[in-house]
This record gives sequence, structure tokens and C-alpha cells, in this order.
Amino acid sequence: MVAINKGNPVHLSFTLPDISASDQLERFNGLNRVLEASYNSSAREFATGCLEGTRVNVLKSIHDWVNDPSSTLLFWLNGAAGTGKSAIAHSIALAYDNERSHGASFFFSRDQQARRETKYLFQTIAFQLGNAHPALKVEIAKALEDQTILTSNLQRQLQKLIFDPLSKVKVSSPIVIVLDALDESDGEDAVSHIIRLLVANPGARSLQIKFFVTSRPETHIRSAFQSPEVDSTTSPFVLHDMEASNIRQDVQAFVRHEVTQIADSCREVLRRDPWPEEHEIEALVDISGELFIVAATALKFIRPVRGSRDPRVRLAMILGSPKQGSAAEPHALQYLDHMYTQILRNATDGRPSNMLLTIIGAIVLAFARLTVGEWSVLLKMEDDIRAALADLQSVILVPEGGTIRTFHKSFHDFLTDNGRCTDGKFFIDGPLRHVEMASFCL
Repeated sequence: MVAINKGNPVHLSFTLPDISASDQLERFNGLNRVLEASYNSSAREFATGCLEGTRVNVLKSIHDWVNDPSSTLLFWLNGAAGTGKSAIAHSIALAYDNERSHGASFFFSRDQQARRETKYLFQTIAFQLGNAHPALKVEIAKALEDQTILTSNLQRQLQKLIFDPLSKVKVSSPIVIVLDALDESDGEDAVSHIIRLLVANPGARSLQIKFFVTSRPETHIRSAFQSPEVDSTTSPFVLHDMEASNIRQDVQAFVRHEVTQIADSCREVLRRDPWPEEHEIEALVDISGELFIVAATALKFIRPVRGSRDPRVRLAMILGSPKQGSAAEPHALQYLDHMYTQILRNATDGRPSNMLLTIIGAIVLAFARLTVGEWSVLLKMEDDIRAALADLQSVILVPEGGTIRTFHKSFHDFLTDNGRCTDGKFFIDGPLRHVEMASFCL
């Protein structure tokens, strides 16, 4: 029986027992995290950083920003589609995933549900940081005594799981957090909110942490970075404003490196014939302009899918005339559109089947990635899917055992824009294809 004192208030005092190591680990492992979002995850198996010796100026600018104690909290690398932002982000994430820095990364992607959402962004970053820094793991586990943090808003999660733990430990060098392709995350409001959250805490400047962010210069993202509270603590770098001569040198180095590898893998076909010739390399560089995606797509198309393919034939197709009606000196984006059209026509002999259009439309528009087997069940096509996509692997990745995805978001943009996809046979009408997908689901 408990006696209640109705007079003076009763003050209770107690001490929380020490948290055991196993309890700490259990709490820490309770973080909701997107394992596929890390720069080195299996979901990014074929992603790479910059070729050594390229993008020297921009990489130097980023490293100088990281190592300058008086520099801003944010670095915003923005650029048009295909300018190589993700390759740079990959290089930065790799550079600061070392014994001294052990940073963290979240690579957004529109074609994978978990990597489009922002709700687990800061829990994912906290999970990576805790695994890299034992002292941080302890502090994050202590914070998770309050389990409501896991379902709190992003502002509280950023504060309690990242900023507060960092304020209680000593790190020897700046921790770099890489957030790539922020424009591919869900919701304009969510993106703007995250950008503002990163700079909302004035005490963050005193911590050994920096945020490296990449995105296309979409209107809502520009507005967020240009707001007074964000602009004053951000170092912007416009990738497509670099000197054209520097970009051309980098594209040229990339093209030479890749065609050398292709030639080495095709010696049986090429025999001793010199390939490619210098004018062909220069032509590839010319059509690429300042867009690495043009060069990368062309080289993927040229690289034989099967050993019997002759790269010379495919190179000749790529270097053919641009689509009719274009300007005498078309922009690289027009060459990209021309290239996508050429690849599609080559894969279909110019006459795409309804089955292939159904497969492409489903892959391009789906909100989640599926394996070949899963698509086969959903679309009721058994083993036809891998065969149908065999000649499209320069634009659609079909890994053994993995999930199918498009090589670059620009392919989605091209297929769903009838102003760019001028060959109506390949145009993907979003509403119609979604209705078709719904019927398969039912």
C-alpha cells in the first residue's frame, strides 16, 4: 500500500542503470536505414567515380572547401543532366571514406522507391556514421533511449542523431556528408525543407561536419539555396559554367580510355586493324559536347554485348547524321536524343513490338525496381524479357540476379517527352502505360 502525502510535494530521484553494450547495439540497429543509398552499395554496382586525371579543377575546389576551417557548411554542385555530377559525388564519397574522415552518403534515385524517399535520410546517415566512428555509435545509442526519435520529424532526427552526438565526440578531420541527386527525391517541398534544415542550427558550423550536395538546377532547389539563410552558408559551383576547353579535355580522356578497353576486348574481331582512328575519337568528343552522358551512352552502345559484335559497325551508326530537321551544329542534347533513337531503332529494326514497348514503358515508369523474374511474372512474359532487352543494354541495365534499371535519368526524360522523342513509335505515354500496368497488377 502506498501512502500519499497531500501536503508537501514528493520529489523522486533515481539513476538510470548503465546501458550494456548489447543494449546499445540493439538500439543503434533499430535505426531505419536505406542500405542501398550508400555510394558503395550493391544497388550502385556499376557506378564509378571520375577517371583519374579528369575533373581536376572541380575536385580541387571541393577538397579546398573541405579542408578550409572557415569555409561554408554546404557545397552545392549543380549542373544540367549528363554533366557528370554523380561521378564527382562518387569520387568525393570515396575520398572521404577513409580512416581519418569516414564520411557518409545518400545517393538519391528516382527509379528506386527507398532512394526516392527522404523520411529515412538522417537515420541512414546516422547509421553510417555510427558504424564508422565507435564513439559516435555510443552517443547515438544513448540518444535512442528515447525511441520517439525514430518517428520524429526530420528536424529532430538531424539534431538528436547527428548534430548532438557530434558535439560530444572529438574527430580529427572534417566529416563529409554527400547527398547526391537531390532533385530525384520525392516532393519539391521535402527537398526545400531538407536544404533549410542543414543550415538551421547555428551551432552546426562549430562541428567537424560538412554537407556536399549535388542536383540539377531545378527552380525549387535554386529558390531554396538562394534564400538568405541558406545562401550565406553555401558555396555554389555551377558545373556547366566551367570552361569548355577543360570539359572537352576531360571528355576526350574519358573517350580514349574507354575505346582502348573496347579495342582490347575485341582483338579477335579487329585483328591488327588500327581502331579507332583519331578522327573517329575526335568525332565522338565533338558530338559529346560538354555532356559526359552522351559519351558514356555512345561507348556503352559501341561496346559489344556479345563477343561476335563488331564495334566498328556500331561506331559508324553513332557517328551517322543527326536526325533530320536539326540545326547544322546541333547541341549535344540533340545528339543524345538522336543516339537514343538510333539505339532503339537498332534493337527493333525500326519496328518496335507491342511487347517491347510494354516492357520499356513499365521499366521507365515503375516506382520500384524489379528483377527479370519479377517483371516476367507481372507482365506474364516468362523468359522473353531478357531476350527483348538484349540489344538495349547500353541504356537499360539488366544484371544477372539484380534489378533492372535505366542507365541514366535522361533516357526516361527522352522517352516521356514527345518534343524530344520525335519518332512516335518509341514515345512512352505515361497515363496510358500506367493504366496498362494497373491492368497487369489486377
